Amino acid sequence: MELFDRHFADEPGAGERWDLVVVDRRATGSDELVRLSRLGTPIGIDEGGEAREMMPYLIDTLPLPARLPRANCSSSAYQARPARRRAPGEAASGKVIVSFGGEDPGGLSSKMITALLEGNFFTAEQITLVVGPLFHCESLPRDVARLDAPSDLRERLHEFDILFTSFGRTAYEAVNAGISVVLFNPSRYHRTLSRIAGFPEIGVRRVRRRRLRRILSDRDELRSRCSRLAPEHQESISDRLEGLEVPLFDRCPVCGENKNMAIGRFPDRSFFRCRRCSMVYELDFSKGQRRYDKAYFFEDYRAQYGRTYLEDFDSIRDHAAGRIARLRAIGTPVADKRVLDVGCAFGPFLVEASRAGGRVLGIDVAHDAVEYVRNNLGLPCERLSLEDLDLDATFGTDTVDIVTMWYVIEHLPQLGRMLAKINTLLPLGGVFAFSTPNLHGISGRSNPQKFLANSPYDHFTLWDPRIARRVLRLYGFQVREVQITGHHPERFPVVGAAAGWRYSLLRRYSVLARLGDTFECYTVKVSELDR
Repeated sequence: MELFDRHFADEPGAGERWDLVVVDRRATGSDELVRLSRLGTPIGIDEGGEAREMMPYLIDTLPLPARLPRANCSSSAYQARPARRRAPGEAASGKVIVSFGGEDPGGLSSKMITALLEGNFFTAEQITLVVGPLFHCESLPRDVARLDAPSDLRERLHEFDILFTSFGRTAYEAVNAGISVVLFNPSRYHRTLSRIAGFPEIGVRRVRRRRLRRILSDRDELRSRCSRLAPEHQESISDRLEGLEVPLFDRCPVCGENKNMAIGRFPDRSFFRCRRCSMVYELDFSKGQRRYDKAYFFEDYRAQYGRTYLEDFDSIRDHAAGRIARLRAIGTPVADKRVLDVGCAFGPFLVEASRAGGRVLGIDVAHDAVEYVRNNLGLPCERLSLEDLDLDATFGTDTVDIVTMWYVIEHLPQLGRMLAKINTLLPLGGVFAFSTPNLHGISGRSNPQKFLANSPYDHFTLWDPRIARRVLRLYGFQVREVQITGHHPERFPVVGAAAGWRYSLLRRYSVLARLGDTFECYTVKVSELDR
């Protein structure tokens, strides 16, 4: 995997692209995120800018306020651990170190050292000040030692008993080095972060000397408190990045918009809602393989539904009969129509459409399914993806009258391109019908985050009827009917909903309120697309 680290590297030449662009800075603007996304898929480290909500993947190494959008993964164990650490029980050195960054614009160093000396907590000889390259500090006692922009500060922290600093990575490096930390912060925001993390702190821009005295009065308690902040094990950001798969796309697969807000983040994927077309889509960073082989229809299907696809064949065929009736209801009877079923699986819809007089054609990427349709059902079927389909070369026809996708459309990563292709397969007035999970069903409404977490990894888009109308209009289709299906009263967050009168009542309510967890959409092509 190729990584481009925006924090250290120069901007690459035109046309050069990396797998991932690691953005390690305090704040990134939305326009810069768009520019960086042209170089690869951006990964934000401790991102605090407006791009945080839009970043494809987020890693937090510092605890952040709950009001900020959550990251995909967050752990202080990502902080670098010094090679040299103070051993438990090691004798105190009697020395402390003061470090407030390379610039210290608030003059915190002077205030901190003054408080330490005037309170007789330490002598000047015991204090070491880290001086950065842009550091401007008032005059200090000459006996205070100075470290000028040390490149190895992390590896020298173990030499001291206490670090006085503000909230940030140096504080974690110190507890990882086995020494105590006291925070004196430049802002209330830093103080908030200090308290979230659990560090002892002594004020904002003004040292609270009573608090400082109370903290330093029990050095053993201070040491114990800080030691609990050190992670028991270290995690590697490099290993985390290497464990990510580059997603198949990193923007809306319908319209290409990439200034979109995340609505759900998990360790191996992110979900976004497009601000332009409203589509909800998944960026999958997992290493899992997407396969549609025999196991998918047998072992995997049984694990989810309690029986294999072929054992469920008659039930699926019954659903197919209802779909053919709904096609007839919108003015498109299947009889004598050329019907292309995309992702036909083992052919239950092809069987019913053929019985209704349709001239059926099937395509699927699963070898066993295609062979079953050909050999057992005797119906025309080819092992092809929609993307690779050439109607004339494959089936000897230029167009079809009806294209169907039953629980297939959510599996298409290049959705916009495929919707455009479906438009070209159909004449004006041709029908495109599909079924898919419903984001606005009872499961999606009652617990959106659980719904996203449980969404299969090969579902790249998540639909609801409103999204369908808006998206399909972009590709020349007009929705004629939406049938809400998949009513599950047992999924309502009501105790005892799965039994007795409550079940019947909730089922009726689910139907009336259109809260089924799946839906079918029947559309008609009303315009050609610009070629």
